[in-house]
Amino acid sequence: MSGFNRREAHVPDATFRRADAGYIRKLIEDAGLSQRKAAAKLGISDRLMRHYAADQRQMPYALQFCLEVLARDGIAEKQAREREGIDRPESWAVSTPRDRGA
Repeated sequence: MSGFNRREAHVPDATFRRADAGYIRKLIEDAGLSQRKAAAKLGISDRLMRHYAADQRQMPYALQFCLEVLARDGIAEKQAREREGIDRPESWAVSTPRDRGA
């Protein structure tokens, strides 16, 4: 389980800084994103995200916090799908009359 779950209220606190590559990769996985999609959501380049995920550069705490929020939301979404017995996010898609051949 990721370290960000220890906080009740999710507020920035740099004392929780943990920017090692394994933690960053776990947050990306928990968010249900690829490194490329996580980079886009954070507003950084794919290359910079690869550096953070490979421990070649240290991720600033502000980006870590944003990634923790994405991970928290990804975990909550996954748990909601599991509670409702939904296997894939695609099953949330709404079909239109055009999709149904009307």
